[in-house]
Amino acid sequence: MAHVIWPPTPFKDYLTVYKQPSACRARLTLYNTLGQLLITDKEIEDGENKIHLSHLASGVYFYHIRSESGSTSGKVMKINGL
Repeated sequence: MAHVIWPPTPFKDYLTVYKQPSACRARLTLYNTLGQLLITDKEIEDGENKIHLSHLASGVYFYHIRSESGSTSGKVMKINGL
């Protein structure tokens, strides 16, 4: 699995994801608590990635990151008005 670092949540307008440089490609998928797909196969570049999510409501969101070498899933929390 490509080494991807998630900063602590909650976040406000931007979710920042850091990927250590590697030849491995990583892609992000994001869902809401209803299982609705919000982001499909967003490529995570080497270094810092800021994903603009100010349009989303406060709440819990689930992510799935996959690469040629594996995958990982988890949850993040968005809070408006931080």
